[in-house]
Amino acid sequence: MFKNPKGQFGYLAAARKRSILTTSLFFAIALILYIIGIVQYGSNRNFFTLAAILLCLPGGKAAVRMIMCLRAKGATDEEHTAICAAIGDLPGSYDLYLTSYTQNFAISHMAYRNKTLVAYSGDPGCQEADFQKHMTQMLKNDDISGITISLFTDLAKYTERLKELQKMEERDPAFGEKVLHVAESVSL
Repeated sequence: MFKNPKGQFGYLAAARKRSILTTSLFFAIALILYIIGIVQYGSNRNFFTLAAILLCLPGGKAAVRMIMCLRAKGATDEEHTAICAAIGDLPGSYDLYLTSYTQNFAISHMAYRNKTLVAYSGDPGCQEADFQKHMTQMLKNDDISGITISLFTDLAKYTERLKELQKMEERDPAFGEKVLHVAESVSL
């Protein structure tokens, strides 16, 4: 139920459930500890209160991740079906949510072949120029350059581009996996 690895279809939905559960558990345990301290000692000046307060720190971190996961949208079933029909043997990643200082990018799917990275976002507000700049910088941080990056918000155009890429012969499959790994590592 919660074991979708990053880059697979359904990852964001599983991450959303996992983050809600984790956040709920942290705060429930903190509340239980606080109540035990009040009942046991008649005051909030005890070790249980301290433990409850300290448990709120990872709970707060989990709450931030939960909020980000709730905001993130992955590929829909219709998008997944259309992409699966067009992708063939191209290496690709689903459900990536990239954050930058100025904008967040909800990437439903991303694929790579021969120095060409293509991505599809179901969010029409995703700006291609900002995405290209962000991905170029992230790849540059891992000493990867010379990649052509394209972002599509039209599913039909994206699947057509996937079919074109599929016809190309892959020169270095390991490099493609490395490029997609960088994208996955900087996503939510």
